Amino acid sequence: MWAVATVTLGVIMVSARASRSAIEAEMVAVLSAPAECAAPCWLGIKPEVTTAGEAIDILEANPWIAEVRTIDGMVTSDRLIQWTWSGAQPAALDSTRQGQAWVRNNLVYLIELPLTARFEMVWSAYGLPDRLYYEAASLRPYTMQRVLSYETPALEFSSVLACPLRVWNFFSATLTARISDLTWTGVISPTLKPQKC
Repeated sequence: MWAVATVTLGVIMVSARASRSAIEAEMVAVLSAPAECAAPCWLGIKPEVTTAGEAIDILEANPWIAEVRTIDGMVTSDRLIQWTWSGAQPAALDSTRQGQAWVRNNLVYLIELPLTARFEMVWSAYGLPDRLYYEAASLRPYTMQRVLSYETPALEFSSVLACPLRVWNFFSATLTARISDLTWTGVISPTLKPQKC
């Protein structure tokens, strides 16, 4: 009986690890800039270079995207492009949350992609971040936002953590990849402690 339980548990653990490895590899592939568009870049959308109209055309032509819509900001030069997923997107992209591209002066400056990958997969795929910081989350009370920044490739990963912090929440929180033309101001220790939560 114990032998069967042990073997079953082992098979489940190996299968779970294989699934995590596949999502991790898929995440890296999805977030990698295409050969014809140097990082930072996603699907040919390059922050600070691609116009809102060009980004919308690229998104509408992509089979991963079901619907694209725009929201004009309070400032006339700002706009938000949002899209839903078609179901044909890689499993590393979270179909329950929308993708977003932020526009200023008619240029995309930030792309946000919801991921199914978790914190440990990012750490495993990209290593220690160049910067890791915590800040109060502006939209929800009793939460804080964790941001991992990588200079190469130019990527950030953010997640919202509920207070008080728990080990499980720390490692299992959903992530959003942020692709932008990052301006680096130095390296913050990856062991930086979060603000009091």
